[in-house]
Order: sequence, then C-alpha cells, then structure tokens
Amino acid sequence: MTASAKLKELLDAAERGRSAAVRHGVQSAVVVDGERLRRILARGCPSNAQVVAEDGGWSVFIPGLPVAADGRTFDEAIDEMIDTLREYAADWQDHLLDAARGPAAVVAA
Repeated sequence: MTASAKLKELLDAAERGRSAAVRHGVQSAVVVDGERLRRILARGCPSNAQVVAEDGGWSVFIPGLPVAADGRTFDEAIDEMIDTLREYAADWQDHLLDAARGPAAVVAA
C-alpha cells in the first residue's frame, strides 16, 4: 500500500470517529478527528474563561493561566484570546520537547 493510500485510510478512519495509531520504531502518534477531539476536550477540560466589559471594550482571561486578551468588540477579544492560546500552546510544545530531551538539553538551551 502506498503512503498516500495509507494516509487516506487513516484520515477516513478519523472522519468516521475512529482513532488510528501510527508507529515508527518506538514512536507512535494517533490521528483523530479534530472536531471530535475539541468536543471531548471541552467537556473534560472546561476553560472557565471570564469575559468582562470594560473601558468601552472587552477583556478575556482564564483563571490559573498566564493569558489574557482585549478587543474593542466581544468578537475581537475572543479572536485575540484564540491567538494568545495558540501562542501559549506552541510555547508549551517547545517546553515539552526540551523536557523530553532531558535536563541537560534544557540547561544547554
């Protein structure tokens, strides 16, 4: 089976609601439908985001996380928070990659 045919099979399985594991040596990854994952995470990990109208605009923050966003409109504030959370997640991904390499990699960085 070609790699593109295998990828199509994985994506089709995810679209049908099934998870599919991919292994390469000792490493593995799982392909899941993004919308289904979002719903599961929203149920299991509610954000408890707080939205406040202030100074003619809107502010959004999530208690316990070092993230906040502002906008002139509610939608602008939410869009800004989404961008902020994406940056926060990318920073965490970098942090976790460093942690996976061990303490020496973090010290050397």
